[in-house]
Amino acid sequence: MKKMISIPIIFILLLSNLFILRNCMYKIEFKEEIIKYSTKYKVDPYLCASIANLEKDITHDSIKPNIKYLGKVYDKSNLDLSIKKWVNNNTLSTNNSFQCKTYMKNAKKLMIVYRILYPDLIFKAKLRNLKNLLWFLSIKAYKKLNFH
Repeated sequence: MKKMISIPIIFILLLSNLFILRNCMYKIEFKEEIIKYSTKYKVDPYLCASIANLEKDITHDSIKPNIKYLGKVYDKSNLDLSIKKWVNNNTLSTNNSFQCKTYMKNAKKLMIVYRILYPDLIFKAKLRNLKNLLWFLSIKAYKKLNFH
């Protein structure tokens, strides 16, 4: 009988902890913009979210140019190099190897946390890609039917 009561209590505690983690400790600011621009510039949305969390001066107006630059330096196969280029571009100091290593470590940890807490982020980005593709194909089909 005690096991029957304790299982729902444990489940409720887990859900409440997940809610606190997702909405208080690891909240993604500018979530819709991250999905939109990470899709447009072909960058991992979890990397964008982790950098937006680490950079305290990113605002609603600066999220697009920051993700655009990240899209230029982003390399799927070499995440460390992408983060290093980001740090080198956004830091004034000339000797920043320690800062770069720390930033990489923190960004990677945040990416893991965001992948666990926000599994829907990647699906929303892929869904946006699919909508754009369908829109493009429907325009092409319409032009073919109207002989334009």
